[in-house]
Amino acid sequence: MSRRLSTQARKALAEGRVKKIEIEGFGAGERTVELYAVESKDRKRLHIVVPGVFCSCEDFLFSVFYRGRSKACYHMIAVELAIKEGVQLKKERISFNELYVKFLSSLS
Repeated sequence: MSRRLSTQARKALAEGRVKKIEIEGFGAGERTVELYAVESKDRKRLHIVVPGVFCSCEDFLFSVFYRGRSKACYHMIAVELAIKEGVQLKKERISFNELYVKFLSSLS
């Protein structure tokens, strides 16, 4: 893990931008699903994170997925640090539709 990514991840944690989100009404069974999200520095975008697997940010798409320059973006590292260190994350409970709208609006 690069020092730059680690520093950015720690900053996101310290600023309270890492969240645990419970999505209600997910799928045919209307079950509740938990996932993680990291708000951008300007708090205008929401990056969805599946720990160790995926992040919806551009850095993950280009640096991790396409170019293979690193194994994770700083959003993924922030979530993994929070889990590993037992950090109490801000929890948000929203419907799948609310998440969808929030996520799509953060792409513009």
